[in-house]
Amino acid sequence: MSSSPREIASPSPLFIYLHGLSSSPLSKKGLVLGEGLAGHGVGLVAPDLNVPSFEELTLTAQVEKVEALMDETSPVRPVVLIGSSLGGLVSLLVTNRRPHRVARLLLVAPAFRVVGARLARLAGSSLPHWRKAGYIEMTHFSDGLVHRLGIQLVDDAARYDFDTLKTPVPTLVLHGTRDEVIPLRFVERWVTERAGVRLVTLPGGDHSLQTCFDLLWEKSREFLLNG
Repeated sequence: MSSSPREIASPSPLFIYLHGLSSSPLSKKGLVLGEGLAGHGVGLVAPDLNVPSFEELTLTAQVEKVEALMDETSPVRPVVLIGSSLGGLVSLLVTNRRPHRVARLLLVAPAFRVVGARLARLAGSSLPHWRKAGYIEMTHFSDGLVHRLGIQLVDDAARYDFDTLKTPVPTLVLHGTRDEVIPLRFVERWVTERAGVRLVTLPGGDHSLQTCFDLLWEKSREFLLNG
């Protein structure tokens, strides 16, 4: 009597958290999501995206760092990307380059158009001054020190056409209603232009979302664990 073929279990997803600008793998949002996933027996990998250094940072270096991490795993293992702030932009770039690897995309307070004049203003400067000096000064949350962020970040970002970036996988966006860095209206406009993207607002949350960490996990849990 012939036996039926054995079913081959699908590999479990690799969960990767991508922190934002002036942050680190110890990002509080990342720690909250990591603790939540750990409660369900799921690990969360959080690479350091200050590459090649914060001062010499580029989006391309960040994307390549994430892709190298993905390549270190099985080439068929699906990936769930969680991108916070500028890490949301990096995760979207990776997804567009490797849609066959990314299963789901969670964007937390994503910063899609901050690199350039807006970032300069947030740092108390201007884009012309940034270009003339070659850097702007920003406090890095990992050490509390002021660092010089080079203009190469702006020049590298100009390589990408953000308007053409797609969301080819299930995508959930979580954004605070009081985000002063990336106003909610910017994200609402972005979401309405893309089919299949769901936006969930976090009442009272600013860009750090520190006042609604419990809600952050609550709204993320079902999407992350069950798609």
